[in-house]
Amino acid sequence: MMKALGRLRPQECAKRWKEFGAKAQALVTEAFGEKVKDMYEIQALCTCPDAQGRGYASALVEYVLKQGDADGHDVWLLATDAYGFYEHFGFAVVRSGMIAVDNPAWDGEPITLYIMHRPAVTPELK
Repeated sequence: MMKALGRLRPQECAKRWKEFGAKAQALVTEAFGEKVKDMYEIQALCTCPDAQGRGYASALVEYVLKQGDADGHDVWLLATDAYGFYEHFGFAVVRSGMIAVDNPAWDGEPITLYIMHRPAVTPELK
């Protein structure tokens, strides 16, 4: 996402960042409403390309899920093209939306935002 925004001029980037924030907030509110306040969120998780495939991101996701399970809190996140990575941990897409659809300054495809959710797993459900 940041790589894509980096291709825009600073003023345009600020405008698109605002668009992203508004769209993401609307999707989260639609998906969870007030329940989001009692959930854990994984935010801005990324791995440097040179370090990918070594399990760093997986270890961080597993840690958050373990804490969520222990505390009885569901976990949610916003993903773009990496949503498949999170499906391996039991996350499911609950809402999606697009940004950069009607933007003449954007030369790429629209970007799909995926709101994903993974319910807490209590010991008796394991």
